Amino acid sequence: MLDWLTDDMPLLYLSTAIYTGVFLLSLGQLIRTERYGRPLKYIALWGAFIVQFMALSVRGKEIGGCPLGNPMEIIQFLTWSAVFLFLVTFPFYRLNLLGIFVSGFASVLNIISLAVPSWDYPYEDRVFGGNPWIELHAALAMFSYGM
Repeated sequence: MLDWLTDDMPLLYLSTAIYTGVFLLSLGQLIRTERYGRPLKYIALWGAFIVQFMALSVRGKEIGGCPLGNPMEIIQFLTWSAVFLFLVTFPFYRLNLLGIFVSGFASVLNIISLAVPSWDYPYEDRVFGGNPWIELHAALAMFSYGM
């Protein structure tokens, strides 16, 4: 019954759909100059972030390391880290326009990464040769690019 929790692609599609929904809702409210719905959008972004984290975790368990081995995984990791930065800073600074940008950024990049199937190719060996320090360094570098 919960097979979709052990497959990363449905989770990635779900997180992309949530990011896109938040972006379209925010853009519509911006055009109409409405200022309500902030908590709902913030909670929805947290939900999309958690779903994307679950997908990246499933993929990481499959490959036995950080999922940074192909372009699709790199883009997913970048969008995940950019959304994380927004979610952490929003309660302190209330940057609503940044939320619209981040949700649009995440939805566009996720749609592109999922729309090009050749970017999600399998790789036999661990990308960083099994060295956890190099893998940590690469993950932090990608995280900082997202920031």
